[in-house]
Amino acid sequence: MAELLSGTKALRGRAELDLRLGPFDYRQTAGYYGIEDPLVALHLYAILGGTPGYRDLIGTASPQSSGDLRELLLQTVANPSHALFSEAEYLLREDPRIVERSLYHSILGAVADGAHTPTAIAARVGRQVTALSHALSVLRTAGFLRRREDVLRRRRPVLEVADPIVRFTDLVIDPYRAVYEDRRGRRALEQAEPTLRSQIYGPAFEQVAREWVARYAATETLGGPAGQVGTTVVNDARGRSQYEVDVVALPVDQALHDPHARILALGEAKDSDSPRKVVDLHRLERIRDLLIGRGYRAGDARLLVFGRSGFDAELADAARRRSDVELVDLERLGSGQ
Repeated sequence: MAELLSGTKALRGRAELDLRLGPFDYRQTAGYYGIEDPLVALHLYAILGGTPGYRDLIGTASPQSSGDLRELLLQTVANPSHALFSEAEYLLREDPRIVERSLYHSILGAVADGAHTPTAIAARVGRQVTALSHALSVLRTAGFLRRREDVLRRRRPVLEVADPIVRFTDLVIDPYRAVYEDRRGRRALEQAEPTLRSQIYGPAFEQVAREWVARYAATETLGGPAGQVGTTVVNDARGRSQYEVDVVALPVDQALHDPHARILALGEAKDSDSPRKVVDLHRLERIRDLLIGRGYRAGDARLLVFGRSGFDAELADAARRRSDVELVDLERLGSGQ
């Protein structure tokens, strides 16, 4: 539809309003589907995202347990007879610019599987980087790919699949498509379970943590109102290591990529069956010290530990005794500040 207003089209320059409706976030999605269990809500959000139109395709289903969700998946996205099984293909067909669909599928599959730069994507699909520039541009403008900026450093943004159901199709459906089409969806989902946990649920938990900081965390929690929220990478030359920081929050008046930026909060979000431990807090403390040493104003940055399975007694005790540490579990992500 956007193409009707661009280039040499007759409607170019005639648009008076550009109204863009984004998908629901995690908390809104849970309420929309009436899901009370925060873990079930997280997993559904990781697979279907916050597209409200999918409600019409799954009826009145409101899964309240992991078993309920598994049965819903078997009836919908893992069922070759259901429209959601081919949703990714339908979405690609809707854009007239996408002609060589096999190439676009390959690019999306490569990004979903961990190739996040044009060079890495080109290596995966066997093309020259320059030969992919148009396709990558189309996928970004069409909303299939999004750019994730490092909020502290000026470096090439990473690319990630924007639509959860496309990522689910690439990682969970396509590798076992023949098994699904042979009506053995339950077995295929069991085979894909490690991928679901590491490449679907894990990244979704990190995204939900960033959503919470940007939209729901109280000013008292962060030490001020949040502006830009994203990620960064911090090198530790002495320790010969590199830290990927899941959550970095800047104040509302702070611009991106300022070498002396004030940092409001640093966070680590891990989707794990085990409670988070005090070592996770020590890791954040080390990251904060490194950033201070490089000129960032992070001395009063809050340290946020996000734990899907809660926190052990030592970490909980440390948090109670400190004003700069916040522990955020699924319950708090779903309804707290």
